[in-house]
Amino acid sequence: MVDRDAIDRQLRRLLLPHLGHTPSRWPQPIYDRVRDLARANHKTELALLADLVGEVPSPWLGELIDAATVPHTSFFRHPEQFEYLRRLLRRVAKRGPRPVSVWCAGCATGEEAYSVAVCAVEVQVPVEILATDVNPRAIQVARAGRYSRRRGGRLPGPASATHWEAPNTIRQAIRFEVASLVGPRATMGRGPFDVILCRNVLIYFPREEVPAILQHLASHLRGSGSLLVSPADTVLPLPECLTRGAAVGFLAVRGQDSPPSSRASWAAPVTIEPTPAPPAPIEVAARLLGAGELAAAETLLTDLLNAEPDHLAGWFLLGEVLLQRGENAQARAAFERIARCTPRSSGGFDAATLVWAAARRAKALAADRG
Repeated sequence: MVDRDAIDRQLRRLLLPHLGHTPSRWPQPIYDRVRDLARANHKTELALLADLVGEVPSPWLGELIDAATVPHTSFFRHPEQFEYLRRLLRRVAKRGPRPVSVWCAGCATGEEAYSVAVCAVEVQVPVEILATDVNPRAIQVARAGRYSRRRGGRLPGPASATHWEAPNTIRQAIRFEVASLVGPRATMGRGPFDVILCRNVLIYFPREEVPAILQHLASHLRGSGSLLVSPADTVLPLPECLTRGAAVGFLAVRGQDSPPSSRASWAAPVTIEPTPAPPAPIEVAARLLGAGELAAAETLLTDLLNAEPDHLAGWFLLGEVLLQRGENAQARAAFERIARCTPRSSGGFDAATLVWAAARRAKALAADRG
């Protein structure tokens, strides 16, 4: 019988330096990959992992990182954020002749970085984009720059397009690199940045570590820069150095007239014991939403709201799920429901921010309805 706890401990030893964090629950694909590699090498799963921990570089490290990460993404994901980003790029471009500098931290297979570049072309703003991800296989896909509609979501160009290949003018604006967003070489020596995107990434980190990671990211912003997280990430806590911006998911450095006084550093915990406690249901739902598993996220959120009818974060994420499924009327109802919840039912999240963000989203949905 396989000792799953022992395998988890070995996985943390092997992957912590590369991922920058250890999830409280590894995704099933990584166990499948370990099993297949062990069989192919005529070893037990524990023996295989023990050997890999001692090898630098580990021969199958890339495969295990690929199995441990969630490269779910699409072009123009959360389109309302890109609408605001277009306006933001124009404002930043007016500050000087240099290109607007952007960092896509946790870029997965590259659709986000290309979406930013396409937006910049549309508003005629020159950009320099650094796009990083810890998954080397995802970066290979991003560098190839060839996509089909089968990957999900819309593609740049005509609505009828079934394939898209990044033109040279777009490719030249982006540098794709393998790097952990919390590692010592996170920015590859580049920065500071006018805009940093880190969307649908933070929900996979332990909640108590998120403020330090956000502070680390903010330290790479220009004083007037913006940090963009996904709607699902907005239920996570902020460090004192950041404040909510003018649109959902946009964050700004407090006292933007001056940059942070020093480069904040973030380091993964040096100990890997004890095993982290299981995440709360709301955090599991946020991760499912970030991974595009909408049905599973909706089921979990429905169960949560049946047990806690006034859970602010639960209603907010349910609204996001319904919005991504195109059920705008139901999404609006979920966002409007938040106004009738009590702050003490926020589930430990920023109640005021959830109410504010939900009200804006409900208003936008009402306006779209005409």
